[in-house]
Amino acid sequence: MTQEKPLAIIARRIMAKPLDRLEETIERVMKDAITQRLGGRLHPIEIARKLSQAMDANQTITAQRVLVPNLYAVHLNPGDVQALEPFRATLEREMASYLAQAMEEEGFSTVAYPRVILMEDPAIPRRKVVVDARIAEGDHAPSPEEQHGNTVRLQILTAETLAGEAWLVSSGPAGKELAHPIAHLPFSLGRALDNDVVLEGRGMSRHHAQIRAVHGHFYLMDLSSTNGTYLNGRRVAESILKHGDIITLGPVQFVFRRQPG
Repeated sequence: MTQEKPLAIIARRIMAKPLDRLEETIERVMKDAITQRLGGRLHPIEIARKLSQAMDANQTITAQRVLVPNLYAVHLNPGDVQALEPFRATLEREMASYLAQAMEEEGFSTVAYPRVILMEDPAIPRRKVVVDARIAEGDHAPSPEEQHGNTVRLQILTAETLAGEAWLVSSGPAGKELAHPIAHLPFSLGRALDNDVVLEGRGMSRHHAQIRAVHGHFYLMDLSSTNGTYLNGRRVAESILKHGDIITLGPVQFVFRRQPG
């Protein structure tokens, strides 16, 4: 059997679900600014493709796992960075989430949750992207002036460390709030008796949805339910959960709560 070429592997990944989700997020955040502000300048999706390629090109293969970088310093022309400045923090965060999802789907390992930093570099031409990807466990994050500094020591949040930090709140009899602690992960919801929260009502599937730990985040996953899982009024297949998010499963509504920090 012919071995698949690295470029084919990269091409397959950059068209996969994580990139689709990132593109949807970028369009939602930037809206009309994509055309009005960027014009013919660099589009964030081009950066995401370079990040994926850098992840592939910097693998460390051991007997037990494939280790990939956690720090991605993206060197851009100052003009391209300035065009992205109003969305810079959001783009860095969402691109890190994109990498984390890609790592999860490929079964890669990393020493810490990925971090993406957009850096001004006058030596880089317009619309050119240069990514410095490496494994970093230093003491502080590089400033835009530092091209080879250290990074923060990021805490790796696992299912065990996340469990007990969050809960779901629903309405009980007479409008009284009911708290459902998320004592372990994954945490399942649905009509079947083996769920962590057993729910009744029209439109409820036996195993409707689940909350999981994915690279340090609480993640809401629909379990191919008949009538769907909704987050803040929008039907989702999967999504990161934030404090105050509203989850709707059939006729039941929950508010996701998480301890500060």
